Amino acid sequence: MSSMAERRLFLYFVAFVVPVVALVALLRPSADLAGHISGKTAAYQLDPDAFDILMLGDSRTYCAFHPPHLEALLGQRIANLASWAHWLPTQYAQISDLIDDIPPQTTVVWSVGYQNFQLCKGCSPAAYPVSAHTARFYAGLQLPEETYADNLQLTPLQPAARRFRTERLPEIYEAGFDWLMQPVSRGPPPPPGDLSPEARVAQLRAQPAVADAKLVYNAGKPTSIAVRFKAGGYERIELDPAFFRNVQKGFAGTRRGLALQAPYLALFEATLDLFAERNVTVIVNIMEESPHTYVSRDVQLGQRELMDTVVREAVEARGFAYVRIDWDRIESDAYFDYNHLNGRGARSFMALFAAAVQPELMADAGR
Repeated sequence: MSSMAERRLFLYFVAFVVPVVALVALLRPSADLAGHISGKTAAYQLDPDAFDILMLGDSRTYCAFHPPHLEALLGQRIANLASWAHWLPTQYAQISDLIDDIPPQTTVVWSVGYQNFQLCKGCSPAAYPVSAHTARFYAGLQLPEETYADNLQLTPLQPAARRFRTERLPEIYEAGFDWLMQPVSRGPPPPPGDLSPEARVAQLRAQPAVADAKLVYNAGKPTSIAVRFKAGGYERIELDPAFFRNVQKGFAGTRRGLALQAPYLALFEATLDLFAERNVTVIVNIMEESPHTYVSRDVQLGQRELMDTVVREAVEARGFAYVRIDWDRIESDAYFDYNHLNGRGARSFMALFAAAVQPELMADAGR
């Protein structure tokens, strides 16, 4: 090959191949259990044998299960792959991608609630890519496209660009912000007994199981601390409980209805079948909303009965375990809004959950 040809090949490589490779690397989600849901999924797939229990679900699961705290109660290694606004259509897509990577000794705890079986038109924030093949399956179930439209993958570049907007850009921004704040973060540790919000954040960041902790401000005042755990999971520690009790007033009496919508029930059963076909050990855990959000006690009990009959029957028909704690022991002040448990509430919930699920885990170990 002549020197001229070699030079042209080199220029072609620099001008075209390098930018494409760089763009692909930039768009690819970073594998991080503490990151966005695509990154969580990728991180788990890299080493699924590192965990005994896999938590799946939406934001209620994300906020309720803190791996280091639950591991202390159950004595098992836990990964939380739940995320914000991650409802049944995107959960099915994620589970389809994960299903062949789940080791036979792993127990999946899949948490759902009455709200997962309600049509939510116009509710389709970007959470996890839904392939065209999966979209056709959803059409057969008569799921409205608008419930998963923002996650639809029509071209290879579309989900990559969406992930860049929803995942990589925030990661890049946060990395830049953390770099700018390095002189502050490298300061001396807070003195013993310092209970200021900043000191509490520093103490949390020093914990080995914590990926990050940040103050959350409302009207210029720190009202809570948001904690992300390295194995997934999110904790909101209230610094100003009165602020959150006031916020909750806006959600009072908003929960109503006594029917499970057929398309979502069909999708739920299809997901159970996916687990059953691969012989995955599954425990379906039932979540409930904050008590103050139900329009009446009758509605709360009616929704609970639907879960304990219709959903339970679908779960147990496939040989899976069904678990529901005594939700009457969880009060409204255990939530920081309408259905997300705050730090104190999550600790209470996890204690009840551990007691309820322990017999099922022991039964699984004996099989």
